[in-house]
This record gives sequence, C-alpha cells and structure tokens, in this order.
Amino acid sequence: MNKTTPLLLATLMSCAAISAAAEPQPSLQSLLQRAILTTNVPLTGVQAYCEARVPRMPRVKTVAEWEKVAERTRQRMFERVVFRGEAAAWRDAKTRVEWFDTIEGGPGYRIRKPRYEALPGL
Repeated sequence: MNKTTPLLLATLMSCAAISAAAEPQPSLQSLLQRAILTTNVPLTGVQAYCEARVPRMPRVKTVAEWEKVAERTRQRMFERVVFRGEAAAWRDAKTRVEWFDTIEGGPGYRIRKPRYEALPGL
C-alpha cells in the first residue's frame, strides 16, 4: 500500500458522504414499488438453463430404432440418476429376510411376521 492510497480512500469517502447528504433519501415504500426485473426475465432465464441441459430427442424412423434408443436411455438414467454413488452399492448389497412368529389370522389363513434387512446391518 503506497502513501497515496489512504489519502485517496479518505477523499472518496468524504465525497460519498457529501453526495449522500445532499440527495433526499427515497422512502422504503417507493423502493419496494419499483420493479427490479422485467416480467419475462426470470422465465426466459429458467428456460435457457433447462434447454441447455436437456438432451434433444433422437430422430428415429422405425420401431426397432426407437426400442434401441429407449433401452439405452433407460440404462443411462439408471446409471446416472437412480443408482448414482452409494445407491449402486445398496443395489448390489446382499439382503436377507428373517421369519418369526406365525399368527392365526382367521379361518383358512395365517400371518407370518418377517424382518427384512434392506441393507446389511440396517
């Protein structure tokens, strides 16, 4: 920091203070009534964001082509969305079911109490 920097900062701060004191301050109500964005700016922003990230539908001419595209899309969706990260380990984990007491449920049927382990140790 050189010697002129503090002097420059002090000058700028005093000019800002003088300028602020000279101008009348708008009321909070008038500030809140003023529009910040035009009507369509948020909508067009969201549309542009989504359009850049959603892949286009491929052009297919036959049912066989469509079935190939659909299967590939389904596989990618499972890999990239549904079974991403820890969910892939959960999908491949060994689960087990323990059966406990049987309760008489009425004429002709019984109720068995199971305990299902969705994840090892859970």
